[in-house]
Amino acid sequence: DARTREPRYRPRTTCAPWAGTGELATPAPVYTDALVSLISHFGYDAIWVNWCPGPEPVGKLPTRIPPGRTPEGTSYQPYQDRLGDLVDRAERYDVQIVPLYAAPHPKDDAQLRELQEQARQFLRDVPKIRTIVLLDEGMGSTKVGVDAWVSTCSHLASAFWDVKPDLDVVSWTYTFAARHGTPDQPKWKEYIGKLLGLDRRISFMANMDSFHARRRDGLLQLSYDYSLSLKAPSDDYVAAVKALSAEADRDGKPLRRLWGKIETRFSQESNTQPEIPSMQRWAERFRSINEFTPPVRGVFGNWYHQGFYPTPVTELFASMSYTGGMEPEDLLRRIARRDFGPGQEDLVVSAWGDFSEAIWHFPFYYGLSYTMNAGFAQPFWLDPKADNPRPWRRGFLNSLAAMQMNLTGQNNRLGAENRRRVGELEKHWSAGLEKLRRAADAAPARVRGVAESQWRTARSFGNNAGVTLRLVRWFDARDRYYAAKTAEEKNAAIEELDRVGREELAAAEAELPMYRRDSRLGHFNHGRGCYTAMTIEHKIDLLRETLDKDLPALRAAK
Repeated sequence: DARTREPRYRPRTTCAPWAGTGELATPAPVYTDALVSLISHFGYDAIWVNWCPGPEPVGKLPTRIPPGRTPEGTSYQPYQDRLGDLVDRAERYDVQIVPLYAAPHPKDDAQLRELQEQARQFLRDVPKIRTIVLLDEGMGSTKVGVDAWVSTCSHLASAFWDVKPDLDVVSWTYTFAARHGTPDQPKWKEYIGKLLGLDRRISFMANMDSFHARRRDGLLQLSYDYSLSLKAPSDDYVAAVKALSAEADRDGKPLRRLWGKIETRFSQESNTQPEIPSMQRWAERFRSINEFTPPVRGVFGNWYHQGFYPTPVTELFASMSYTGGMEPEDLLRRIARRDFGPGQEDLVVSAWGDFSEAIWHFPFYYGLSYTMNAGFAQPFWLDPKADNPRPWRRGFLNSLAAMQMNLTGQNNRLGAENRRRVGELEKHWSAGLEKLRRAADAAPARVRGVAESQWRTARSFGNNAGVTLRLVRWFDARDRYYAAKTAEEKNAAIEELDRVGREELAAAEAELPMYRRDSRLGHFNHGRGCYTAMTIEHKIDLLRETLDKDLPALRAAK
């Protein structure tokens, strides 16, 4: 029947927002019936959870363990009844539960037998499990190499199949894929050769938007993971699938079942707002996954930093992950009409088009991701050696070199280009914001709240770009001050620091009410990529002290 829509891939897997580690061990259930129903409504048919088999826990609680890791003494075993209950409840919504099953590389044959029996018992205890994912990040494999992980996966899969022969066991190569360079390098070829040692009944999964991907102009660059500003599928995903296809052709066997790890509402460019509203760019991304050949059979739609959240981008994914749906352009117009009111479609879709153009200019690397995630919480330190309380990649930074924006010194090759590209990003994003603001102002009362919410989401990303550009100017002036040889040079640098600092202070104070009002912005996640109204207030206090106390002291000392 032409009216029947079929899923393009199954499962389509997600997880609860901000959960992903201890979702089965929390005092109150994360996966309520209402949340499972909503997840199903938005087109997903699977939820992934962590599972670490073993004895009673004597180490860290599961809520403190990142996905795929198995520190000594940690176990989810006491929460097995919760898992069974979730499997049964999710089944009512045609949603399956997919364990991200973590087990260490066995140190000897005795431990191997123990791990295999734990695997068998797991499926005896929870027999409705249909899919299990084995992730290389953790499992002891990164310490002992690809061969060890391949061996562990094959041994576990064999044990699983003893109990459930039709179980889909999926190997997810993430850490190893990131570490072995581009597909034309010998170490990558060695890595993929070892990967082919997996039991061929095991499905293959890798990141479709990582790790070596191309810009719009065709330049290949290291993206690490989850980048909307680069094309998908990445070169390494394509090369891996070609190697798997060649293996199948050589042996006259069917190709392994292919999975793709993707994101379905935001990416590492900035993950401290509900989505990156570059709608046409997302449509291109989802279309590239749909058109990939050989076809992807299953997707892992969110990592635990992100998780499921109902947004227009999520709605777009829900539509495009089925056959026979509305054309993306028509769906965008329908969403715009629904959320901003009739007659606003052209303006809203045009704004999304500006955001989609803007994201292409994002020079993807982790140095920029700091400020594009921290936003107004990013301190403007006067001291180049100030103690940084959050130096991780979604935290703070304190130099042009760390931002890869330096024009002199070591590793300055991309400094000028990165500055130019962030300027282009901010220009196009600002154009879209102006249109979206007009649309929100004209929205009828019945949808004004929704329109304003979407405006704030886009505004927060634009704010982060503005902070980034001002921080570059701040570091430029600070570097000139410390390099100055004369009083005139020092005075000019101090005046620029004062000027930029007051621009930043005024912007932060003007935007603070928005962050106080909307707790979705800068939301906390396990990636530590967060800001809140309180952290922005703290930054404002620090900046006031710098402008009113520290800079005057520099003037007096020159």
